[in-house]
Amino acid sequence: MQSSCAYYAARWPDRRAAILLWCGRVAALQAVAMTAISAAFLWWLHLRFAVGPILAWEYSTWPAVATITLYGVCYAQGIRNFARFNLLRISQGIIAGGLMLAGVLAGRLTPAEAGAAYLIPAWSTAVAVVIWLRRTSHADADKPLTRHERRTMWSYGWRSLASLTGLALNRNADQLALGFLVSAGSLGIYNVAESASGPLLDIVKSFGMVGLPAVAALSGAAKSRVTWQTLRRAFYLVALIAPLFAFSFPWAIATIYGAGYSAAVMTAELLLAGAAFASLASVADDLLRAHGRPGSVSLTEGIGGIVTILGVVALKGHPLDAVALVSLLGYAAAFSLAFLRLALVAGKPGAASELRTAEAGLPAMPLP
Repeated sequence: MQSSCAYYAARWPDRRAAILLWCGRVAALQAVAMTAISAAFLWWLHLRFAVGPILAWEYSTWPAVATITLYGVCYAQGIRNFARFNLLRISQGIIAGGLMLAGVLAGRLTPAEAGAAYLIPAWSTAVAVVIWLRRTSHADADKPLTRHERRTMWSYGWRSLASLTGLALNRNADQLALGFLVSAGSLGIYNVAESASGPLLDIVKSFGMVGLPAVAALSGAAKSRVTWQTLRRAFYLVALIAPLFAFSFPWAIATIYGAGYSAAVMTAELLLAGAAFASLASVADDLLRAHGRPGSVSLTEGIGGIVTILGVVALKGHPLDAVALVSLLGYAAAFSLAFLRLALVAGKPGAASELRTAEAGLPAMPLP
């Protein structure tokens, strides 16, 4: 539902107050339900595995504050307020890290104190989000969402759930399969190799974060043009920085993890190629969501995940370089399918270029 909030905040700019009022009620129901479920589960952990009661109570509130904060993050994305978008995303981690570091330097940090250090910033951010969204929703009088509008938002939300499930499967398919097939040492080497290319995905997917509300707000040839412009910019960035990552891996892995992990270098190079496809696929996925097709993502990412899992199982997890190659093929399959689906939805990459002159006044997209 948060993804639906982001999409329709961009798509229906004149209905934003009504969207916030309705999403506020949905978020409240979600928060109550998630708190009840997490409290029951964590209390069972307390009784079964002696998890501390204070820690169990603290973390029973985490799903509620997380989902409320995510509504704020997604709404900020939908209205293209990326200053607030970034602030909400990073503030919790920075404050929590500072509190935990202070506890370590003080010579004591119990699990309950660590939980508090993590959750106090989360609670504070959630409260700030509630205040901001309430002020925003009441700033302009607006008629409540109609039944058709609510059904439309629910439909987008359910399709987004399927797409995010497929995305999670594809992102973790290789490690999930390896966990059942290889030793902890081999899995550690593979994890090191995969983490080396993680920053590439984090950098490139920002184009999708910005592209989603920008494309969702447009229509016609302008929508198609900005779609391909966004994907093209992501491709240029991958082509620019991926070789720098590849050249740095031999010394970077040895410096950060130690010479004992030199066996991870070749695996990391193969996974870097996979990360290049994965980062472009993440941008294409966001652009499909911007065209109102979140369900397509579940198909493309799901097929990529299945390809990876079948390949890893067929190899029985060895050698790791072959597993990395299979992972690469899974990501390449996901991107290829997403690209083809995007071409069907948005038209061929050059289809809107004939109208470029007429649309030259469109504002440039900001970067987050």
